[in-house]
Amino acid sequence: SPGDELTPIGEPLKPGSIYDSNRHMVNALLESWGKVECQHIQLADNLAATKKALVQLASSTDLIFTFGGVSVGEEDHIKQAGSELGEIQSWKVKLKPGKPLMVGLLGRGDSGTENPTPILGLPGNPLSAFVTFLLFGQTLLNHLSFRETVSPIAYPMPLGFAINSARQRPELVRVRIENGKLVKNGNQSSGALASLIDCDGLALVPSDICLEEGSTVDFYPLSALLYG
Repeated sequence: SPGDELTPIGEPLKPGSIYDSNRHMVNALLESWGKVECQHIQLADNLAATKKALVQLASSTDLIFTFGGVSVGEEDHIKQAGSELGEIQSWKVKLKPGKPLMVGLLGRGDSGTENPTPILGLPGNPLSAFVTFLLFGQTLLNHLSFRETVSPIAYPMPLGFAINSARQRPELVRVRIENGKLVKNGNQSSGALASLIDCDGLALVPSDICLEEGSTVDFYPLSALLYG
C-alpha cells in the first residue's frame, strides 16, 4: 500500500488522510479465491523506499499486488520503480473504473532475483481496485497456480435508466435488479466502496453510444465474478 496519507483502519484520521481499505478488501478477495499466504507492506511516498520494498517482496513472494502509485501523480512511484527493477509489460486499460492498471515483471536491473516475479499494479481508488482484481487479478492467480480460468457469463438485461452521454471508455456500472431491470446502485464514483452493498452485479455500458431506458446490456452477477 503506497501513500503517506493511508491510515490503518481503527486509528483516528488526521487531516488529509484516508483509511487503507484496499488492503482489507483485496485480502478478503484473496481468501475467497483460495488458500494464500500474504504479507503486507505500507510504503512511504518515496522512490528509494518503494524500490527497496519491491526488491524485498520479489525475493520472497510469488506475486505482488500494489494499490495505487501507477498513475501520473507526482508521488506515484510504483510504475517508475517497476520499470527500473524489471519490465512493465502493460499500462492502462480502456475501462471505467480501472484505467491505471499496470502489469510487469520484477527480476532484472538491480532487483537481484533469479526468476522474474509478476507484479500487478491495481488502481488506488477502491472500486477500480475491486473491478480490476476480479477481471485481471483472479485471472493471473489462476494462471500462476495452473487453474482453469472460465470467462464469466453475461446475461442480457434491460436498463432501468438512460445513458444520455456517450462514454469514452466501456463502463462497468454497479447495479441491482428491480422489477426485472437494472438500476444504478449507489454513488458510481470509483472511490465509493459502499456502492457494493446490496449490489447484484456489474452492467457493461459500451463506449461511444447513448442508450435509452429499456436498452439491453450485458449483466455480470457479482457471484459469478467472485466465485466463477
